[in-house]
Amino acid sequence: MKVYLFVLTIVFFSCNSSTNKDSQAGKSSGSVVSNVDFLKPQKISRQELPAEITVYGTLNEAWKWTDSLGENIFVLSHEVKKDVQPKEFDEEAESGFVYTTHYLLKEGKYRAIRTSTDDQRSCSFDLLCDFIPGTTITDLDNNGYAEIKFQYTKACRSDVSPSALTLVLRENGKNYMLNGIRWIAFAEGMTFNITEDNANLEGTTQLKDELAEMQRTMGKYESEYQFSNAPPAFLIFARKEWVKYAKENMGD
Repeated sequence: MKVYLFVLTIVFFSCNSSTNKDSQAGKSSGSVVSNVDFLKPQKISRQELPAEITVYGTLNEAWKWTDSLGENIFVLSHEVKKDVQPKEFDEEAESGFVYTTHYLLKEGKYRAIRTSTDDQRSCSFDLLCDFIPGTTITDLDNNGYAEIKFQYTKACRSDVSPSALTLVLRENGKNYMLNGIRWIAFAEGMTFNITEDNANLEGTTQLKDELAEMQRTMGKYESEYQFSNAPPAFLIFARKEWVKYAKENMGD
């Protein structure tokens, strides 16, 4: 079985692009809400979104809650676009995009205060660029500001090879991320053995053999360095969430 190295290259060198492309369009007053109204995350449909909110491509999820920023709505969506010119083998290439937009209610209307995007570009094989369901809204450190946790996967492949996985925990505009690749059974008898204790690749040795290296890294993330200055509860939560989504089942 031939495993395409470009998949792994995409994983390790482009998964941070959502951080680089984030933008902020405003600051909140930071007023503290009452305990009665605090958080209460609610998943809402496209029909329930206010008219001023824009959805790029296809809606994945939308969430509404109240915290010390005020009244929030968070939108996740994805889109596939055909490239202007074919890139490989005279076949038509496609590019995939994932989008998030954080809205805050200001003066009676929801205003975008933060947007982010990531992509999988110019794919002539099987394109994958989409969110994995399971967004959460929490306040793990009890500071009045909600954390938004979401995850997405990317790949351009023509065989059974692993896709990239990015898990993001975002609080008040700051991202904490885990980046790696998912575990996939490419041969009979393979057993998923990823746990919170062995999912971190940091400090392990890269292998020269292509297949052995893929087996070493599947289902694991590169490091936890982005959580170095985060509240301890953030990393504990992120580790558990990573294990939930690290396994990819064929046909998903």
